[in-house]
Amino acid sequence: MNHSPKRCNNAVVWWKKFNAVLWLMPAWFAPHYKLRVFFHRLRGVKIGKHCFIGYYCTLDNVHPEYITLEDNVSIAANCVVLAHDDFSGFARNDYLSNVKPVLFKRYASIGIGTLVMPGVTLHENAVAGAYSFVNKDIPANTLCIMPRRPFKTAIPPKE
Repeated sequence: MNHSPKRCNNAVVWWKKFNAVLWLMPAWFAPHYKLRVFFHRLRGVKIGKHCFIGYYCTLDNVHPEYITLEDNVSIAANCVVLAHDDFSGFARNDYLSNVKPVLFKRYASIGIGTLVMPGVTLHENAVAGAYSFVNKDIPANTLCIMPRRPFKTAIPPKE
């Protein structure tokens, strides 16, 4: 048998994608948030301690390994966190994904129905309000209410 590096690489890539999709439904519908966190970890999302993930959250179906949640992060129900964007590839006709890591630092949280785009970092104590569209980094101790009010410092720093 010929086991060329390219063939092994394709098998690894296929397995990662299969694994990401296999655990997607349990991650969406698990009855307890600890089970949802567990299944998202199986999918490849890097998740710290004491994190909350609500129902029906999509943490990138294609590249979940590019999403990192540090300790005490909260993601409300029905949120979408993307680590890739295929639209730019379709527009240029080269069909290559724009893949960038997404990072939620300690105590960051996003409200229900929020969409987080690739390459975004939510710094410590950053909050994105309900139904926000987050395409830029949110600084530490900041409340982001999109689309009407981009950024507003509203959270006092911890002492």
